[in-house]
Parts: sequence; structure tokens; C-alpha cells
Amino acid sequence: MRHLIRYILFFPLYFLSLSLFAQEAPVQDSTSSAMDKETVQLIMKMFDGQEISMIKVKADQLISSGKDSAEQALIASYIFDYYQSSKYMGYEEVALYIADNYFLNDKLAWPQEDGLLMVKMFAEFNRQSMIGMKAPELLLPDTLGREISLRQCDTRYKIVLFYDDQCNTCNYYTPFLMKFLKDYSYGTVTLYRVYTQDSRERWCTYVSKINKRFPVSENVTVYDVWDPDFSSDFQRKYGVVSTPQMLLLDRNNFILGRKLDPTAMAQLIEMDYNKPNELQLFLDQLFSSLLPYDQTQDIDTTLIVSTIDGLYEKSKSDTAAFQDIFYNSYQYLKNHEEYDMQKGAAYIGHKYISQMPQMWSNANFSEKEDAAGRAPLGIEYPSADKFIKETAMAVELFYRNQLGKPATNLYLSLPDKSSYSIYDGNGEYTVLYFYNMDCALCEAVTPDMKKIYDEFSDKGVEVMAIYTGSAKNRKEWTKYIATQGFEWTNLYDKKDTQEMFAKYNLSGVPAIYLLDKEKNTIAKDITPKMLNEILNYLLYD
Repeated sequence: MRHLIRYILFFPLYFLSLSLFAQEAPVQDSTSSAMDKETVQLIMKMFDGQEISMIKVKADQLISSGKDSAEQALIASYIFDYYQSSKYMGYEEVALYIADNYFLNDKLAWPQEDGLLMVKMFAEFNRQSMIGMKAPELLLPDTLGREISLRQCDTRYKIVLFYDDQCNTCNYYTPFLMKFLKDYSYGTVTLYRVYTQDSRERWCTYVSKINKRFPVSENVTVYDVWDPDFSSDFQRKYGVVSTPQMLLLDRNNFILGRKLDPTAMAQLIEMDYNKPNELQLFLDQLFSSLLPYDQTQDIDTTLIVSTIDGLYEKSKSDTAAFQDIFYNSYQYLKNHEEYDMQKGAAYIGHKYISQMPQMWSNANFSEKEDAAGRAPLGIEYPSADKFIKETAMAVELFYRNQLGKPATNLYLSLPDKSSYSIYDGNGEYTVLYFYNMDCALCEAVTPDMKKIYDEFSDKGVEVMAIYTGSAKNRKEWTKYIATQGFEWTNLYDKKDTQEMFAKYNLSGVPAIYLLDKEKNTIAKDITPKMLNEILNYLLYD
């Protein structure tokens, strides 16, 4: 953690406040109140994780419980102290609320006169950068002297990072943040890196080294800027007491998160990107209502179809509404855990997407509103034409290896090159585990699959682990399975002729299928946890 020493030299008042920030709230006279600091903070701790608006109400109630203004001031100071360094992101807003509504307006007197300086400085350095606020503008020069405006960066998200090349924590954060941006896939993002020191030579060297070492996704734009004379006042605007300081903004420059580390940054982006909108919440309620209360009963697929057709009747006269409803319905049902609901997605894909290209010709799959002011459907597809074609293919693949129907055979080979097909297995149940040794997700899933093999292999369950890579990598693969100690049936496509990706919809691995003794598909595209539950049900219940 590196403090901004140069800035402090110009602002002695702020320098003095650094020590006061670490100062605890004043020690209470035991004769003045029955409520000590520990008690107050224990009460406030009960509300950890709650909405900030609710916490403010509880804080007001607790403060008003003081028998006089002196006791109320003590309680308020304890609450301020608890929240000004809260572990919960955004809870500093409660401390700012206490400062503004009790001390800075002279409603109450801070118990120790010199301690009020801490309160003033906290408010001054946090007032403009609370979560939910519009981020202050920064207009700073890059390494070529061009002024880059933070607010004019037109991407879905903006990461603002204040750093120092000689800050150990900054140098620790950087690899994690840049690795996240290398594989970034949540729309477009701008990384607005603000160098907080005044050595241009060190800065340019650092920027060159970082950009060369850590290439980023094509969805990422990086701006390296600095403010050697602090003319932008970024310290006060963004509460940059020390480095690193990292914030997340949305497209409209509203602050989504502050004081983030790289892990929290990645989690916040993923959570915000995947949060449902009002239409998605409506569709969830609509389709969830079609599920039977009794989980042992079958889902009424005719009801799903009639519901989908009803949505069409209500939206067919409005192309934009039709696109929004059927794009989101398709995505929702396609990712549903119930197979019969997935059939609804296939129905939409065939009838309302593949067979109605005219309704999708002007669909917006960009990051921005189109010329007509319509919001984008998403960025998963580069164009409407690509969306229609990929949906048609997905529907075709969905109907392959349907549940209750015979699985498509694959004629593969064992590590010794001898032939072995899926139908050669004679277990009561067969697990097909498609994986690639270079797949990070497969690496995470494989230990769970090994546990399943160890538990069920002597109970009539055969696990066929099918390598999806090229036969050209056979030597590396055989070395890999030997190193991993895989005792299950190891298979690969010796001649790369089986087209397993098309036959089993392997758009991504790992992929897991469960077959019965006659090789009918019982379950497909399931997780190891789901596989474990199904096998326990089949074998023990």
C-alpha cells in the first residue's frame, strides 16, 4: 500500500489527517453512558449485509436512544468508526451519512474536538465517489500527450485503476487483473489506468512492459494516463488516499463498485452482466408457473407450447417487442435445467427464429442502441443472420441423442489403438465424459468425475472418458492419462473421422451423458453433481 506523498506535501491538513484516520473513536467516560463502543458496534454488526437505506434508519434509531446530546454524539461516533472502514463494499456511505447529518452540520459535537478533522477529511475524500453516484470527470493526458476523457469512453464497463509503479500491492494486483482482461467476455470494457507519480520515464517504461507482457481481449480498450501536478484533483474526487484504488463504472459513468481487488472486480462484472432485467424476471415467473407442484409429475409440454404461441400473438405486431420477448425466452428455456423446458427453446428456435428470418433482419446485436433507439438484445452473436443460423444448428443438435432414445454410436479406440465403440460397453449404466486435456474447466471437473468412478465402478457403471482433441496428440494424451492415473475406459478418435462434436453437440467441453444398459440416453449435458444424484437415485433408491 503506497501513500501519495507528493500530494501530501502540498496539503499539510490532509497529511495530518492520515494519522487521524487510524485513530479510534474517542474513549468513553464510563459514567456518561451505559452504551459503550463494543455494544454499539455489536448492534450495528447485526445489520451487516442489509440494505444501506435500512442501516441508516437503524443508526438513527440507535443514536436517538442516547439520553442526551453527549451520549448521542458518542454513539454516532462509534457508528461512524464502524462504517468508515467497513469490510462491506459501499458501507462507507453510512459513515458519510453520519458525518453529514450529525457532525458536519453541528447537530452534535464530535466528542473530541481535534477528532472532527478526521470526519471532515473522510467526507471530503469520499463524497464524490460513493456507489450509485455518477463518477467525476477525468480528462488526463496519455503517453503521447493526447487528452483522454473518462466519461467519453463508450464501453459497457469502465475500470478505473489508480496505481504507482513502485507500489508492491499494485504490482501484486496487476497480473490478476490483466489475466482477467485477457479472457474477458462480458461485453466491452475500458481500463483507464491512472499513474499517480511524476516520473514520466518510469511511467512510460512501466506501461510498455505491462502492455507487452499482458495482452488483452479484443473487447478491452486500455488507456494509460497520468496527472503529474494533480491538477485534476483525482485524489479528492475518487478518495485516493493510497494506491492501488480501483473502481468499476457502467456505460453511463455510474459507480458500481469501489475499493475493489481484482477478484472482487471480476465477480462484480460477472454478477452485473448476468443480472436479469424486468422482462427476464417476467419470463422466469411465467415459465416457472408451468412447472407442476408435484415434482414426480410430468411437465405439460403442450402447455409450454401454447404459452409460447400466446406470446407470439401478443407481440407479432411490434417487431422490437417480438425480438426482445423471443430472444430472451429462447435463452431462458435453452438454459433451463428441465429437459422439457429445453424442448420449449427448441420449439422457439425452429418456429419463431429459423422460420421467421424477416422478424430478425434488423435485430440489434451490438453494444449500443441502434439508430431507432432500440436497446441491444445482446452481444453473443455478431449479426442477426449469424443468430438465425446458429440457432437452427443448435435446434438440430438438440434433437440428436434425445432423452429416452438410443445414443449415437461412436467408433473409437483405446490407448493401445484397438477398437472400442460406445456400444461395446456392457455396464448397467454408461457415463460418457467428453473432455480435453488442455481445457481448464475439464481440469476442474475431472476430480469430481474420478470420485464418481471410484464410487460407482463396482456397481455396474462404466465411465468412458473420451478425449476430444486431435489424434495427432495421441502421445501427449497417453502420457497425460498415465500421469493422471485414469482407470476408467479411455477413448479417442484414432482417425479423426467420427464427427463427435456434431453428433453429441460438443460446442463446449466438458460434456457428460448418461446411458442405460440398452444405450438409451437418460441424461445429457449434466454436471458431475447432477450425475452423482441421478446414479444414487438409480442405484440406491
